[in-house]
Amino acid sequence: MDNILIVDDQEVNRDLLTRRLSKKGFFCLTASGGIEALETLANQKIDLIILDVMMPEMDGLQVLQIVREKKSANVLPIIMATAKDQSSDIIQALSYGANDYITKPIDFDVLLARIKTQLILKNATEELARRDEENKIELKFAKTVHRSLLPCDVPKMANVDLGINFSPCNSIGGDFYDFYHYPESEKVGLFFADISGHGVAGALLMSMLKILAADCFREIGNLSQSMLNMNDRVKESFPDGKFVSALFGIIDPKKREFSFVNAAPEAIAVFKQNGEFYKPIEWGQPLGFFESKALAKDSFKEMKVEIIAGETLILFTDGITELQNPEGKMLKFSGFHQFVKEELKQPLQNTLDKVFFRASEYAGKAGPKDDIMMIGIRAK
Repeated sequence: MDNILIVDDQEVNRDLLTRRLSKKGFFCLTASGGIEALETLANQKIDLIILDVMMPEMDGLQVLQIVREKKSANVLPIIMATAKDQSSDIIQALSYGANDYITKPIDFDVLLARIKTQLILKNATEELARRDEENKIELKFAKTVHRSLLPCDVPKMANVDLGINFSPCNSIGGDFYDFYHYPESEKVGLFFADISGHGVAGALLMSMLKILAADCFREIGNLSQSMLNMNDRVKESFPDGKFVSALFGIIDPKKREFSFVNAAPEAIAVFKQNGEFYKPIEWGQPLGFFESKALAKDSFKEMKVEIIAGETLILFTDGITELQNPEGKMLKFSGFHQFVKEELKQPLQNTLDKVFFRASEYAGKAGPKDDIMMIGIRAK
């Protein structure tokens, strides 16, 4: 049952509305003036107020202003009651936050319709707020799970430094990375992926991807075949329309070499000490679009890059190149390159952190709309 507070200095008006609204299933409380109305609000749960404008001591507009300091129009609807010839009161009341108005003498059927409309809107707002709170709790839990899926530490190697900067966007990230240790050879495997989609669905798909990747890349073998196997596992396990842009590679610290297969549009660039760069890969077929038997034989071709002193390999997802500033201008690779060029002389992790900081500044208060992930590889 909804509680309605009727505020009017005329007892006959209060009694008439109370009787008629009670018959319609509402519980009515009354107040003879503004001060009594505010006291009632402080001690009772009120769902809607019918508030007379013309009252002694404290008029309805003053009461309205005081109520709106604590309760918005979505939380507590207020219908003002005013004389027909007081249009200025109506305008002022609406500007102060009144939800609606009714003119005197009151047409009860019109008042009833307006009460029902405001209560429907109020209940809908409350339901949205409840669902939003539930979503926040679910997202908080999903973020915890999401973070637990990522490695806590970066592998340490004799001749090669690794650095990483990962920042999910405002919801939950769809970017993923993992390392695989091959102790017998001292090599380290690296899987770098961007799952289509974000939020809870992205986190769930990431959990699945971690399991699939650990199975496909648990041993050093033919990189192309490993990626073909991964493609088929994603195609089989992921929902239709979901895919993964990815790169899998093996770092050989002894040879200072990075061997990899690419399944992403743009995933790696090599930056020289003077800031010049080259891209050792072309566009790659994302995982999960087609079964391997439908792909060209060289879809996942193995490539190699030397880890040369004075050069920095940076793997990155499109979250940074597609970053937009408040005016809608995209950073693109040219802007990303400029940030990297100006920060290359710092230690590897500092370089990545500085590039991310500048990217965040570029995005402004709105922040990134996609996950940003960068992994750096540099010879010691």
